[in-house]
Amino acid sequence: MPRSNYVAVHTYLNDKAKKIILSGPEDRPENFTDKDWCEQMTFEKAQCLQMWQGKDDFFFCHWIAENEQDIHDSLEKVGAAQYLHTVCYEAIRFNSFFNQTGEPIVYVMDKKRKKKRK
Repeated sequence: MPRSNYVAVHTYLNDKAKKIILSGPEDRPENFTDKDWCEQMTFEKAQCLQMWQGKDDFFFCHWIAENEQDIHDSLEKVGAAQYLHTVCYEAIRFNSFFNQTGEPIVYVMDKKRKKKRK
């Protein structure tokens, strides 16, 4: 099944959850790298491609997934869902300086674009 781009907004459930997420799991090795993170965040039906995290009460991730539920299932698998409230937004248009394709831009309100409605 084809995957879509999603922006996920993750909000900590409380201050204790925030401290746990910002400190990292206790069983994580000290030499855990960005490559290790990318591998850990790759699942059968979803993959977290990017993360923007500061000291605020929320952070953002860029996911590709078959559907929103696959993102929530992936967060469950890594044990993060118990600390976060996550809202996912499908991004029909995804442009990035770091991922230039040369393909025509997709405009969200393009009348030629046909999308099945449920």
